[in-house]
Amino acid sequence: MQSDLQPPDLFGPAAETQRLFFALWPSGDLRTRIADEVDRLQARHAVGGRRLRPARYHLTLQFLGVFSPLPPDLLHRACQAARSAAQELAPFDLALDRSGSFGATGWLGCSNMPTGLRRLWEVLGRCLVQAGVPPKSGKTLVPHVTVIRDSRVPLATGAVGPLRWAVDRFVLVRSAGGNGYIRSKGNGR
Repeated sequence: MQSDLQPPDLFGPAAETQRLFFALWPSGDLRTRIADEVDRLQARHAVGGRRLRPARYHLTLQFLGVFSPLPPDLLHRACQAARSAAQELAPFDLALDRSGSFGATGWLGCSNMPTGLRRLWEVLGRCLVQAGVPPKSGKTLVPHVTVIRDSRVPLATGAVGPLRWAVDRFVLVRSAGGNGYIRSKGNGR
């Protein structure tokens, strides 16, 4: 397994409010297939709302928090934790095969969480705690890719796809000032 990390000096101005998290980042092809599935779901269920741009699709693993400014030592410790975790993990496959909603937020997710995904979440969480960066994520992982926000009616729970996802890396992502995501660029093991 690989972790994609970005050197701290490429994260932008330290004074911005920034959300920092680790995520699975779909390939361009998978993003297209997810968007096509969302087209079908919206046509079938007329949920309305605001569709996320495919470039924003991700599956959050561990949320590290909201920072203003982002402490430089936090990035260093998070990157160390990711490298440690990546050494313990192997690639795995997952399938996005369910749709559903958390209120007005529509998502695609897994009906069965792969062992590799659970292990990634657990190992990364443990390595973050050991590095002094305790995640702010919940006590359980609910794997999903958010695809719609502010829907008029909840997206129906049901079968989709399946959309196969070969997972061989996770990324460190920051969202700064509502201007979208900046994904890491370098590799770390």
